[in-house]
Amino acid sequence: MINLTLGDSMILSRGFERHYEQMKGRTPITGARVVAKAWVDPDFKALLKISPKEAILGWDPSVIYTKDKEIIDPNGLEILENTEKLRNVCVCTLCSCYPREYLGEPPLWYISKEYKQRIITEHRRYLADYGLKLNDDVEIRVYDITADIHYMVLSMRPKGTEKLSEEELSMLVTRDSLLDCAKNSK
Repeated sequence: MINLTLGDSMILSRGFERHYEQMKGRTPITGARVVAKAWVDPDFKALLKISPKEAILGWDPSVIYTKDKEIIDPNGLEILENTEKLRNVCVCTLCSCYPREYLGEPPLWYISKEYKQRIITEHRRYLADYGLKLNDDVEIRVYDITADIHYMVLSMRPKGTEKLSEEELSMLVTRDSLLDCAKNSK
């Protein structure tokens, strides 16, 4: 049994409140910037796939650190790369675990019972119902996010975007594509 004093409880509460406020300030553009960087920098992409935290800290520490230099730990973040023949999709079947550090608050569809059930049992049909029609030869892998492991999808770079800047590319990435429940980008 853990005995907390009133002072301990207040310190924990303030820490939680500060962390919660920082998470509320996060938006999908954070994840979109990570994807755009991976699209233009092969070395960053290679490191991102094996050590996301190290890659991100080496590129832009503000993605992981808050304005007051506290770290927002990316809970065992793993990057799932899509290819022409493989699509990775994220879900949390138990509750609503979600990579808030990079994407902000989850969309309503993500926390819905329908999504949680259908993406597991009939993922191809569910995705098609929402506009993502994939050929039969494309493998779909569904990853269940937990409190310990969060996933973010590295979508394929859209064709014809070779002349766009990293910032312009980041504007093409959608929140839903970071979970891969949408077309690759806008």
